[in-house]
Parts: sequence; C-alpha cells; structure tokens
Amino acid sequence: MSDSKFVEGKTRVWYRMTNKKKNGFMTKKDYADMAQCFIDEFNPGEQKSVKLRAWLIEGWDILIKMGQKATPEHPACFSSENTPKTLLISQTLSKGERITEDLYVQAYQEILRANSDLFKNCLQEMVTIFFSVFDTNGDGFICVEEMIHGLKCFGIDHEKALRKAFVEMDIRKEGKVDKDTYVQAWVDFMMNIDKDKPDVLSRHLTPFLL
Repeated sequence: MSDSKFVEGKTRVWYRMTNKKKNGFMTKKDYADMAQCFIDEFNPGEQKSVKLRAWLIEGWDILIKMGQKATPEHPACFSSENTPKTLLISQTLSKGERITEDLYVQAYQEILRANSDLFKNCLQEMVTIFFSVFDTNGDGFICVEEMIHGLKCFGIDHEKALRKAFVEMDIRKEGKVDKDTYVQAWVDFMMNIDKDKPDVLSRHLTPFLL
C-alpha cells in the first residue's frame, strides 16, 4: 500500500539525523562542515574529495541543473511552476541562509513528483561516491565498522540499528556488503513508498513509522 506519510516520515527522519547541530536548520556551511568531516576521517584523496564536496555542498544545484535540461527521453521538469520549493532551497543555501525541515520535505516531495527517475539516478551516483570513501582498502566491499564510521559523518549515530541493518544487507553472510547492495539499500530507503513492504533501513532506522 502506497503511503505518502511513510515517505514524508522517512524524509523528516533523514533531515533530523543529518542536522548535526539539532537546531532544526541547515545551511551551506553545515553541508561544507559535513564534507570536511568525511575528508578528515577518511582522507579519500583529491578526486574523491572534490566529488564528495560537490554532492554535499552543491547537490541541490546539481539536481536542479539536471532537471532543467531537456533530453529526448525526459523533457525539462524543474521550473518555478512545478518545483518552486526546490528552487527556493538552492537560492536560500546560495545566500548563506538557513533552510527548514518543512522546506526540505516539501522540496523532496516536489522532486519525486517531477521526475523520480532523475532523483534515483542522482541518489545512486551520490551513494556510490560515499561507498567508495567508506571502502578504505578499495576491495569493493565495506564492513559494518566502516559503514558506522562513515554514517557518523552524516550525523547518523544509531549504531545498534545500523548493525542490525548490516546483518540483513550482508546477504552472503561474509561480514561485508558490496556496492550494489549498499546503494540499493539507500535508494529503497529514500524512495520506497510501500509501508506494507518496508525496506531494510526503514525497518531498523524508522520502525516507529511502520
């Protein structure tokens, strides 16, 4: 069963988890500080650092530019008419001002309505970059400690829940998770609208929504 409140609830949880100051607001500097945390903790090298900073600090701008670009497969879908809150977030952050949880949620809902495929593609690319940062030895897998360490840089400090989620993601029971499984877990968390079939991260990070 599709449940818009389920999606909204998960979006609010994500915002609150990543709002490291726990003040209800996010600024461009907050995202820049988050990016620096990843760089300080993982020392990922120049190329990965540039990509990491781009997605965290300029992610809204990247998404908007892609949504405003028409292709043979997809017409331009982001505009002041159908995604005003999304454009407002970009403008607000660019001015160094604060965005609120409600504005974040409204913009997220706009994006899914306007072009969910575009959002999915962007999310997959972004999560892939972070997976490559967490994968410190470059073997194509991460262990639970690497995942917990990395997600703490986002502000997610729910170790017990993350350990349980990791056990489910570790489908081979080898103590490690590959990139595709990890990326898909976050895509499912951000995009699964079926409350009756909750994804693995929803079951452990947001059980109170089920």
